[in-house]
Amino acid sequence: MAMKIFMESGSHFTAHADYGCEDGEHKAWMIVELDDRATARGVLPPAYRAKAKIVKLITPTFKDLQEAIKDPDEAMKRHGGG
Repeated sequence: MAMKIFMESGSHFTAHADYGCEDGEHKAWMIVELDDRATARGVLPPAYRAKAKIVKLITPTFKDLQEAIKDPDEAMKRHGGG
């Protein structure tokens, strides 16, 4: 059902969704580069917008990783966590 709703939504983003159905996880995942969470939510089919979990991903540099090992609490603060 989710695949059908995603494909009928018409958004080109949903054509690149990945699904966990084969492992019994009936959810879709998409990695998209957008300006903000509201825009990200807007590309989802309306039926899923309210319950969707939007996660901002980062790609840390080697220096970021080294700093996180030295002081995890400070690294979390700097990157918006905790």
